[in-house]
Amino acid sequence: MDNGNHLTEKDIKVLMALEEKPLATFDELASMTGFPKSSVFNIYESLNEEKKEELPFFSVLALPNIKNLGLEIVDVIVESPKSSQYKFLKEFCLEHPYTAYDGRSYGSTNGMLIQFRIPQGTSSFIEEVFHHFSSCGIIESFQLFSFPDNYIYTTTQVKYWNHSALSWDFSWKSWFNLENSLWDQGTFEQEKIASQPKLNQGVVEPSALKWLKQSDIHILIELMKNSRRKRVEFMQKLEENKNLKFTRQTFSRRLKKLSEECVQGHRLFFKSHAFDLHNPTLLIGYASERFIENLYIHLQKHPIPFTSTFKHNKKSFFWYIHMPSTHLSDLLFELNPYLENLQLNVIDHPRSLIYYFYAKAFDEKTKQWNKSHDFMVDDVLTYMDDWKKKNK
Repeated sequence: MDNGNHLTEKDIKVLMALEEKPLATFDELASMTGFPKSSVFNIYESLNEEKKEELPFFSVLALPNIKNLGLEIVDVIVESPKSSQYKFLKEFCLEHPYTAYDGRSYGSTNGMLIQFRIPQGTSSFIEEVFHHFSSCGIIESFQLFSFPDNYIYTTTQVKYWNHSALSWDFSWKSWFNLENSLWDQGTFEQEKIASQPKLNQGVVEPSALKWLKQSDIHILIELMKNSRRKRVEFMQKLEENKNLKFTRQTFSRRLKKLSEECVQGHRLFFKSHAFDLHNPTLLIGYASERFIENLYIHLQKHPIPFTSTFKHNKKSFFWYIHMPSTHLSDLLFELNPYLENLQLNVIDHPRSLIYYFYAKAFDEKTKQWNKSHDFMVDDVLTYMDDWKKKNK
């Protein structure tokens, strides 16, 4: 198992440079690290090598600008402890046109965490589907979470990885105490709040829909898989897998347009066992509006060194964190005094599945995603009814 123990100090420095600038050229990486360009190239190739039956140690993934694409994220955590329920939900995830992620959940909810990437304003359709499953006894219960505007990402920062001790130089106690007055007084002044960078900002109107094509969506999918590729490699992959052919000039124009309006940023993503980051933890916490807002701002001002997604509304927060299991008790200890209630789940990340865009769901004539009831509810339920009859 490749957990990062083999890394040298030079490897770490190259990864740190990539975290700072994921799409940096080798000349730029050499300048940032102080290493010869040839050394940087060799280190990069070694870490990025696809070994037999193993993914590369890391990859650079594009984060789609969901808002500019006219979409929103909805998370559903489903109580479904039985094996038959799990199989049913896996098939449902494969069938639904807007599934984004599924992972087995253990803890407060024994079942599944499912994420959807849906057309804006259609969360009621997702809720309707799960109400149907619940009323039919297919699942035990479910919770749906929608936080359209209040969410931020943090990314793994390998500069906090202690290569000698093979552990993380990070303390939750110290992090919570970075600003001693943060948790006792009210929220920060409005000007301080306004000054914080909101990572999910984008054009208010979904501007990309005006020019988007299904072929663009396929390019975006490839960017989400691995953005650090030569353009000719992208073009070859699209021709091999989707029979899409572009001239170099046309592809460059579409790529530039997508990068400007449909990509929010890039994230260095490590394989699931790297740096002792095995299975992520999902915390669903309930606390005062003041505390949740302060926690949100604190996370923006002082990002933690672990990949995480934090979403919130006035009464609750949804925090999905890839961190070592040894850090969990310290985080819970620091959080506990401020919480009214907490749900804790461990997500089986190595067996989870990421779903990319379903390009055919976008209508090039109307310049809209298909958000009809038939497409998002009726057709899916009909398919699942048939599947259930065949798999009794």
